[in-house]
Amino acid sequence: MELYENNKIFGINGVINRRNFIANILTIVIIIEVIFSTPMLCYMLTHPQTLSSIVSNGTLPQNLALLMIISGIAKSLMYIPSIIKRIRDIAGEQNKTVLTSSIIVILIMLSSTLFTNNTPEITYILKWLVLFILVFLMSAKGRITGSKPSDNLQKFNWGAFIGTWIWGLFNKSYKTLFMIPLCFTTASFPFMLICGLKGNKWAYKNKNYDNLEQFHKEQSKQTLIWCLLSPILAFVMFIVTIFTFGIFITNYSKTHPNYMTEIRNFAQTQQLQTAQTTFSKIELAEDEYKFYINPKIWGKSSSSRKKALMNLADVYVYSKNPDKGFIEYYGIHPEILLKTKIYSDFNNELLGEYSVDDKWIDYIKSKDTKNNSFEAKQQILNGYKLNYHPSLP
Repeated sequence: MELYENNKIFGINGVINRRNFIANILTIVIIIEVIFSTPMLCYMLTHPQTLSSIVSNGTLPQNLALLMIISGIAKSLMYIPSIIKRIRDIAGEQNKTVLTSSIIVILIMLSSTLFTNNTPEITYILKWLVLFILVFLMSAKGRITGSKPSDNLQKFNWGAFIGTWIWGLFNKSYKTLFMIPLCFTTASFPFMLICGLKGNKWAYKNKNYDNLEQFHKEQSKQTLIWCLLSPILAFVMFIVTIFTFGIFITNYSKTHPNYMTEIRNFAQTQQLQTAQTTFSKIELAEDEYKFYINPKIWGKSSSSRKKALMNLADVYVYSKNPDKGFIEYYGIHPEILLKTKIYSDFNNELLGEYSVDDKWIDYIKSKDTKNNSFEAKQQILNGYKLNYHPSLP
């Protein structure tokens, strides 16, 4: 029986070429991201205690682990038709070997989801194996589809990839409008790739062109325009996403009064854990807060990173003394920093400290910011004294 090309996601007969196989896989990823991954991410964002448990323990709660397994099984099952058709195309025939190979691949994919929570080592190996299989299926030349004449429309359209729905409006490719709701999910990037893969096909049939050469010239011009506009588009989408997320959090906080407190506790817990893993030793006394670090790590750190380490120590001290009423100024506590010192754990050499005149501390305590506010800000935010050339072991 002659094998024909069949690009349908759920059609199991025939063969499929590399490009359409990739498009099918991406489509399935989008379905899973919308149905499972995005709701799960929203759940974690609205349940900081669950998120904190995941970060701290490295394992998912039973309900989320079960959801991950279900989503993995669903994805693997939806892969079956495309994988069988792709293996059949690579083998160039339809026989028991093709069917056996397909079954083995599917079993490996299913197995990679069943060990998610209990055996991360096995999961890690299986996921890399699945990735290797998919890359092979995406890159291997088919004996059947590879023997057909090349299609000049089978080029990646960078304009469609970058411009997505705006590019779609210019080219009457209205499928790209799906990008608008998808940009608020974890499926936006896979859809951008589909737009790039399918863009030429969509645009060419929706507009009248004299020939393919004219079409490609116009698409090249559009690609240049979208490349120039991409930073602006990315910035606008970032602002829109942040604004939408802000509205969501604000409204959610109104109906869940403890939410912001839980978020702050989560952030504080993560900072505490970061401080404990970053500094080799921490000693908090009444007159001085001592933090010790490997001088090699300190020496390789940039100025901004060194200041960030000082601020990490600041947050750690504050979290241990939340009731002392330390003043906060642009995200730091000057009173804490004045007692904070970072030392080398090699020879106790002083690596970082903070120094600012008491009058500026009194100034911000008085909350009288009508005069000299700029100078106060400069003095307080630049009060770091850093050792850039520590002694090394």
